[in-house]
Amino acid sequence: MYKEGTLNVLDICEQLNISIPTFYRYLKYQSIILKADTPAYEVVDTANAI
Repeated sequence: MYKEGTLNVLDICEQLNISIPTFYRYLKYQSIILKADTPAYEVVDTANAI
């Protein structure tokens, strides 16, 4: 969907016209976690993790 580290959560939510809680519910539903240890969020897909 988005390249890693290019947008923050607020930017993504604005582009998709959704609220931040909705975005987090979607990520939880898809088994995706966000790591906030970098300035831009990195999306980590736990379903396909090695």
